[in-house]
Amino acid sequence: MSISTGGTVSLAASTLDSNFCHTSWQATLQAFINATTVNFSGGALFIASASTPSEPDENKLWAKMDSGENNVLGWYYHNGSDWVPVPIPIGSTAADTALPAISGLTAGTYGDADKHVTATVDAYGRITALTAVTPTPVAGNGLAKAWIRFQGSTGTASMSWQCSVSRDGAGDYRITTSGTAFSASPVVVASHSGFDHGTGAAQTFTVSPAIKVSSSVDGSGNGLADLTVERSHWDGAESNGDENWDAHNDDSDISVVFFGS
Repeated sequence: MSISTGGTVSLAASTLDSNFCHTSWQATLQAFINATTVNFSGGALFIASASTPSEPDENKLWAKMDSGENNVLGWYYHNGSDWVPVPIPIGSTAADTALPAISGLTAGTYGDADKHVTATVDAYGRITALTAVTPTPVAGNGLAKAWIRFQGSTGTASMSWQCSVSRDGAGDYRITTSGTAFSASPVVVASHSGFDHGTGAAQTFTVSPAIKVSSSVDGSGNGLADLTVERSHWDGAESNGDENWDAHNDDSDISVVFFGS
């Protein structure tokens, strides 16, 4: 692809040394060239290539070409440390004869599984800024403000949002929210995966397994949920035939959701 700057190149002769001596035509030609200066005006110096220019061409514009050098992919300039796109203003209108250049955005990926992207749009309908923002929990419309799913035997969270878990012992846990505030004790919904039947002299059964939940708010407005997982545990029969059952704390995988304001 042929590209021209459209500029003017002028040559200016300087003066040969007074003691110049002709030794050969080649040496004389080289002396003439060394004594000639070149001036460029009325155009712009640039490099048109698919490969990234390096010194001494970093003071020129770069027309970045595709691999076949048949199409221009964009214009770049060197900012002292890297090649960056040249901001290109959109065409002027009858009402605006000189629209400002578009604001450059840093190349990269915006937003992730925990954040959404908000955009700033100027008066001309152009996006001038992108920001990754953590969604704000909304109270009063039924949306969860925090949730967690964790393994009871270790107190290790497999999935969570805005909260963490600590294990104080078998079937005894505390969930603490973060990044959200409650003005009153939150509404906490918890469920667990259940238990296997035990065997042996002291047998265990999944009879009315329950999770006791006590919710509160700490001094920083974090929601707290103290969980106790219990199930009926058969400890055998007495001599008079009475069956002995008691509440027994056991670990189970648990899911917890916080609501409230």
